[in-house]
Amino acid sequence: MSATHSLLKRQLKRCFDDPDNVPNDVKKFIQLVNDAYIQFDDDRSMVDRALEISSQELFQANSEMRAIFQAFPDLLFRIDYQGKILEFKSSTDDDLLFPSKKLIGLNIQELPFKHIKTKFQKAIQKVKDNNSLVSIEYSLKVNGLKNYYEARLLPLLNDQIIIIIRNITESKQTDLALRESEERYRKLVELSPDTIAIHSHGKLAFINSAGAKLVGATNPREIYGKSMLDFVHPDYHNIVIKRITHMKDKGKDVPWQEEKFLKLDGAEIEVEVAAIPFKYQGNMAVQVVVRDITMHKKAEEHLRNAKEAAEAASRSKSIFLANMSHEIRTPMNGIIGMINLLSDTPLTPEQRQFALTVKNSATQLLGLLNDILDFSKIEAGQLDLEQYEFNLRTVLEGVIDIFIHKIEEKKLDLNLYLEPNVPLLVIGDPGRLSQILVNLVGNAIKFTEQGEITIIARLESMKNNQAEIHFSVADTGIGIPKDRQQMIFKSFTQADSSTTRKYGGTGLGLTISMQLVHKMAGRIWIESPIDFAKQKYMILNDQSKSVLQGKGSIFHFTAQFSVQAQNMTNEFPFDNLKILLVKTNCTSRHLLEKTLQASGCHVTLADNANSAIATILKNPGQFRIAIVDDDGTRRDKSELVKQIRNIESNGNFPFLFMMPPGNLEKMASLTCLGAVTIISKPIKPTHVINNISKLLDIQVTGDIDSVEQIQEKTKEHLIKLKSIKTNVRILLVEDNFVNQKVMQALFRKIGITLDILDNGEAAYNVLQQKKRYDLVLMDIQMPTMDGFTATQMIRTQLELDTPIIAMTAHAMKGDKERCLAAGMNDYISKPIDPDELYRILSKWLVTEYVNQEIS
Repeated sequence: MSATHSLLKRQLKRCFDDPDNVPNDVKKFIQLVNDAYIQFDDDRSMVDRALEISSQELFQANSEMRAIFQAFPDLLFRIDYQGKILEFKSSTDDDLLFPSKKLIGLNIQELPFKHIKTKFQKAIQKVKDNNSLVSIEYSLKVNGLKNYYEARLLPLLNDQIIIIIRNITESKQTDLALRESEERYRKLVELSPDTIAIHSHGKLAFINSAGAKLVGATNPREIYGKSMLDFVHPDYHNIVIKRITHMKDKGKDVPWQEEKFLKLDGAEIEVEVAAIPFKYQGNMAVQVVVRDITMHKKAEEHLRNAKEAAEAASRSKSIFLANMSHEIRTPMNGIIGMINLLSDTPLTPEQRQFALTVKNSATQLLGLLNDILDFSKIEAGQLDLEQYEFNLRTVLEGVIDIFIHKIEEKKLDLNLYLEPNVPLLVIGDPGRLSQILVNLVGNAIKFTEQGEITIIARLESMKNNQAEIHFSVADTGIGIPKDRQQMIFKSFTQADSSTTRKYGGTGLGLTISMQLVHKMAGRIWIESPIDFAKQKYMILNDQSKSVLQGKGSIFHFTAQFSVQAQNMTNEFPFDNLKILLVKTNCTSRHLLEKTLQASGCHVTLADNANSAIATILKNPGQFRIAIVDDDGTRRDKSELVKQIRNIESNGNFPFLFMMPPGNLEKMASLTCLGAVTIISKPIKPTHVINNISKLLDIQVTGDIDSVEQIQEKTKEHLIKLKSIKTNVRILLVEDNFVNQKVMQALFRKIGITLDILDNGEAAYNVLQQKKRYDLVLMDIQMPTMDGFTATQMIRTQLELDTPIIAMTAHAMKGDKERCLAAGMNDYISKPIDPDELYRILSKWLVTEYVNQEIS
């Protein structure tokens, strides 16, 4: 028998005095009872262990659930069926809108949801009745802002409910924004003048009102279900199908393409179409935008026709202007050429004056023609600038030379001053710069009856090897009223219509000048009347100020030039050379003084002969030279020279006299006194410097190329041309008899006889016969065969490389380029400038013969 269980042992002892003395007949029963007790203990131990494990697992699960419960972002409540709050979870009191400490035990309908109390009551009742999930939505104001919430009620055991409340404000706002966006898109689509359609599964799923109208439908729904291809012109079917297939396969947009559509009634319309793939109702679809361009196409056609008509008119205008230029320049060449030749013959003073008048009139007419041609180029946008290396001072002094006779005629002073820091060697268009200055100076002289004209150049700025130079042309003329100053830059306009009758002019000059200035990256403006007291360089005496009070004008303009790599400024190497300057005019005296000072001179001023003598008496032996202006002396010049030389005790004391052109012959006797040089006014800086250096035998370094030196170069060309072999042969192809005579006379000067033909065909035939010429002067517009055709045939068929020089009255844009493209070597325009002719001849003949002699 196994060990007796303690409980059974106590019972046996109570029944039997000795538990071991149990009757045999009950021992078996007692054994069974004992085994049952033992089994019961074992079973109870297992149950206890299971309960212990279950308690631990339940505690763990409960802890995990509470952790999840606490970590849950939403607001949670556990309530009973009466709505009493048994438990809650909230991250902040803001979620509850109620202090959290007072929640337990309250009824959920007593929270600050009073206006939604009924919603919660109904929801709780529904959960009780159906034992299923119930959802409600409501809104509350939080910190003045409206928030939206969703509450979900779920049934629990023991007649309890859990409530999960989530803030859905952001989602609501997103939905609202999406609905508003959709509404805006819908309105935009409906209001769009373009057709907007959605093509899905090969059919129209949507089209706006504009699309319905485009194809002739009264309502968009009339054409729902149709294919877009129903409205595409058959010629474009294959193109559209390939395009849509490619778009769907590649997922790429189709850019705007031109097509033709058909309306419901069969009418054709021109359209532009673009398409994009996108998802529509869960499926891949195509959004198509169609734009009616029928009217646009018609407008394009009208514009194209108008453009072609305008271009034809422009070509006709250009041809007319070119022909007009040719027809006027051809006789002008004869007039000016013959006058030049006539001037070289012995003439009486009266005859010479007549010849000069004819030449001036012809030159004015030629200037008018040039203005008209330039204006036509500006209108056609064909006026271009050249880019050459040139000397700025040479251009300015050349402008002065043009007006020598006009200045003398009106007894005016013409002054020129370049500030020392102005770069002289620049790159630009010297001809157009000269044209602007000639126009401004010409106007200044035209409208000035007394006083002076002053040209000044100063450096405005220098940046990246680009110089901005400020030019000004000041006069003491009639001035221009403030209210008319902008008008003068308009075509065919002058400040006062009465001036046209008194002074003449077309009113084109300033318009052309303004356009040229703009092309030089500059600006042009006027200052009038002049406040002489504020002008740095215009220095008038008291008498002049009273006469010129409230008058005068200054035209300013700026221009951009590239500066040459090897440059110089307006300076000359005189080392403290002491000069006595005798000159009355205040402005010209002041500017000449500054020019001499920039050249290294020390200048003492005297405004008349008596003042000059008094100055020398005070400073005998101090001066190296005296510069005397004719306006500064009224006594006999020879007497003045002798008197000063006596004071200086120097019979060779040098004098430089400045005289108006008309007085030069009268003063020629002064040169017999020795060490006396006479120069013509207006005064040019280089002319003064060159003559000082010659008188004092001082070597001046640097490039001070003046107009006089350029004229010397022309004489050199003549000398070289005269020195070449006498058997040089030149062919002139020119149909105008007068021009033939002019050219013959010009060539007689250099001892060359011309062969003359009157058309290009004759020239070609002569050259085909192997007749040799050293140079051909070829006119362009001739009967039978023009110069272009003749030159091309000479180059291509005869294969001759004889220099051919175009000599033409055509002076429009591109004429020179056409001549060179035709095979000509150079170009000279009519009227023929003898200096330019001799320069070109020297270029093509002298070099050749020099090379022959060397070889």
